[in-house]
Amino acid sequence: ISFRNDIILNLITMILIILGGIGFVVMNDILTHKKWRKFSLNTKVVLVMSAILIVGGGLFFKLFMWKEISFLQAMFSSVSARTAGFASFDMATLNGPSYVLMIFLMFIGAAPCSTGGGFKVTSFFVLICSLHAIIRGRTPQAFSRKISDTQMEKTFALFTLEISYLLIAITGILTIEKFFGVGIESKPIVFEVVSGFATVGLSQGITSTLTWGSKLVLIFTMFMGRLGPLTIVSIWNNRKNMLSEKDIKCVEGKIFIG
Repeated sequence: ISFRNDIILNLITMILIILGGIGFVVMNDILTHKKWRKFSLNTKVVLVMSAILIVGGGLFFKLFMWKEISFLQAMFSSVSARTAGFASFDMATLNGPSYVLMIFLMFIGAAPCSTGGGFKVTSFFVLICSLHAIIRGRTPQAFSRKISDTQMEKTFALFTLEISYLLIAITGILTIEKFFGVGIESKPIVFEVVSGFATVGLSQGITSTLTWGSKLVLIFTMFMGRLGPLTIVSIWNNRKNMLSEKDIKCVEGKIFIG
């Protein structure tokens, strides 16, 4: 926070955060092929989504906190929210809209095979493309490439698992703090859990006041977020993506959705 107006320090830190957030596979693809048309679909999605989230997040932060922060602070916060955890202003001063935006950016996180956590920009992209395709009744596509059904299924499964876990963790900490703590409000607890799950590191300053039970939940949340719910769930899955005899014998049924 003391260096919030230091342009050089902020820009260098932002560049390092972005490089760590896009992932080693993407950086290798860029250095190897050098031309946009030769990049893989994954690289294109990561670069486009990262640019949209960084620029869009910075503009909205400035809009929501017009008088409180500078444009440099807004852009720095947009970059840092998705993986790093550095702050150029006090996170406890976030107002309603900027608080929601910060939660959103932290949840999405960085790219796969990177130093960041979260839902991942590629997963968010597949989720949006899949929803758009379902609404339009078309096959999901991106950059002249089809998105497979397997990728769609994994994305929806991952989203459901992560949202479910976050709800359980938030409810658990709220319950623990109500009966054994000092009765902390829900907003900073939600912020703390999402930040921990996405391995961001930002906080509204309540960590030290939490009870040991809540801290254990946060520890497991950070562990869960770093490994990823699908990785943990796959430990108990020994089928190796093969159909079992039960699946083959079952006749397809129809369930009304919505």
